[in-house]
Amino acid sequence: MSKDIWLHDLPRNTSSRFTFSAKASESLRPAWYADGQYLAFQQNNTIVRKAVGRGHALEPLVGWPGEQGVDFSPDGRYMAGVRLAVGAGYDFWIQPLEPPGAQARAYLHGPTSERSPAFSPSEDWLAYEILDSAGTEVFVQSFQNSGLKYQVSTEGGQGAVWSRDAKELYFLSPDRQMMAASVRNSVGKLEIGVPQGLFDARTIPVSNRVVSGGAVSSPAIHLFVNWQAALKP
Repeated sequence: MSKDIWLHDLPRNTSSRFTFSAKASESLRPAWYADGQYLAFQQNNTIVRKAVGRGHALEPLVGWPGEQGVDFSPDGRYMAGVRLAVGAGYDFWIQPLEPPGAQARAYLHGPTSERSPAFSPSEDWLAYEILDSAGTEVFVQSFQNSGLKYQVSTEGGQGAVWSRDAKELYFLSPDRQMMAASVRNSVGKLEIGVPQGLFDARTIPVSNRVVSGGAVSSPAIHLFVNWQAALKP
């Protein structure tokens, strides 16, 4: 059985198939380019990209899988991805996308596993998860100089996402609470606030309905828009 990626048009409320994988092939873990012109994804053991709305050609980006997530810098020049290191879990690599054929460079390497990279809107910082025997925590690190590193979550976290103004980092706690940590950039260094719980992501009220994170009879995707406004007093 093949696995494919679909796109949903929000204004028109229609869905269209984006990939057409061969039998027993998989297209997984899509990631948008910052300009929205391309969608990159893992296809079998390669990360490829495909233009949105312009033909069906697939362009190989790198010959290693991105099963732990990829992200693209806002200027479209870099891709942060994860490679499996022999005997050392997953490590971060940075793949320059210009010029074509540029070699990837190691960004983080160590005994722990790093995953789920997320560039800041300014491109100066990279948020990610570290998985070790104690669990998963969210960190943020300077992109060009990996020497500056800060822990964001304090009691576990995953799935970090930047706010558009880069003043907050959102992530999920182990008990599925949506958390937010303030981020203040002070002369090239960050001040990370104590994470605050926003809402329970397992059961979220939507109008007069409730969407639960439990098992359902058929898969569904629920999109919550402008949820920050609902948190204001």
